Amino acid sequence: MLDRSGSLIRFDVDIVIIHRTVVPSGRNIVRRVKPPDQRTYSKQNPREFSRCSIKLFAKTTAHSRHFVIQMITIQAGMRTISAGWESATIMTANLLELCVLAFDVGGSHVASAVCCGQEFHLGPVVSAPHPAAQTSEAFLDLLHELGVKAGATQNGKIGAVLAVPGPFDLQAGVSLMRHKLPYLYGIDLRAALAARFGIEPAQVRFLNDADAYLLGEIGAGAARGFSRVVGLTLGTGIGAAFAVDGRLVTEGPGVPRGGEIWNLPYEGGIVEDFVSARAIAGNYQRRTGVKREVVDLASAVQKDPAAEQAFVEFGRHLGEVIRSLLAGFHADVIVLGGSISRSADLFLPAVRAQMGDSPTQLRVSELKDRAALVGCGVATQQSSEAGTDFNESKSVRAAPV
Repeated sequence: MLDRSGSLIRFDVDIVIIHRTVVPSGRNIVRRVKPPDQRTYSKQNPREFSRCSIKLFAKTTAHSRHFVIQMITIQAGMRTISAGWESATIMTANLLELCVLAFDVGGSHVASAVCCGQEFHLGPVVSAPHPAAQTSEAFLDLLHELGVKAGATQNGKIGAVLAVPGPFDLQAGVSLMRHKLPYLYGIDLRAALAARFGIEPAQVRFLNDADAYLLGEIGAGAARGFSRVVGLTLGTGIGAAFAVDGRLVTEGPGVPRGGEIWNLPYEGGIVEDFVSARAIAGNYQRRTGVKREVVDLASAVQKDPAAEQAFVEFGRHLGEVIRSLLAGFHADVIVLGGSISRSADLFLPAVRAQMGDSPTQLRVSELKDRAALVGCGVATQQSSEAGTDFNESKSVRAAPV
């Protein structure tokens, strides 16, 4: 069964309504002696309610000699199923799991996995570099190949969610990027992927990669249990996402316009000029005249003072950005992800020194490369529970260029 968001939903129960007619015990002929009695049980907590609903049905069965079950109504997501007692009991045994095929489209690789359930369990994660043939057809073929390997076919015709960099028209499913993956510019990826997987276009949805990363950490990582959360992805550029009580926000007190910080004015330039991979590499090149990749600099820190200082300077700027530009959001925790976060020990002391006595906790991603994949599952779960499509809330997300 498909919910409105287009994912395979194995009847994630929201409401159970039992309609019954009371009859005298021991009578051979069933006749109504009281008006029909309707009882409604609403979900308070998804996992608890799933368990309670099964117990409820079992209890009703044990006492069914006192009344006849006329009909059971189950509301799952946006769909309502009405059935007789036996079929409803069978359905209830499978009302527990929501699955989605997740993709994380990175700057050089694509990863995919099936994400299922309230715990956002990931199946086998498969990944591959971007195709050598830089065409939209080759890229779509790669996505389909990875999806099949990840187990999409074994899980039925499930929906797909792609975590993508920006700028990207999330609602239309169209890339607006020219600085990376230029061969996807203007392509209707939703329709093309739906055709390849044999699903409806509405079952293919898109999520900004920074949003996906933060939702993953909220659902199953370093941001669990926190109310006000910021996620920063540190890589080629700096991505940002903001959430309040588990839900993404792109406006409100302390939230920069559109939820973006990469292009905010900072020290005569913009934030990304000072907090990015090219900022670290550029700092090192100015000190030594040598051009090296960030991953090589991280490995050389113990023997190369210039590499060490490049990371310290990066941390100083990141801490100043957090202190001066993000203070108004009053985050409980800031979670750092992205490729540069793997070298957090090289710059975190400088970040914390700039933050001073701020009560905001600073954490490094727990899920790392799996965060965006899990985030696709979290977004799907949230939209299913709310009965909405998360692509309806915001269309275009900007991105570092």
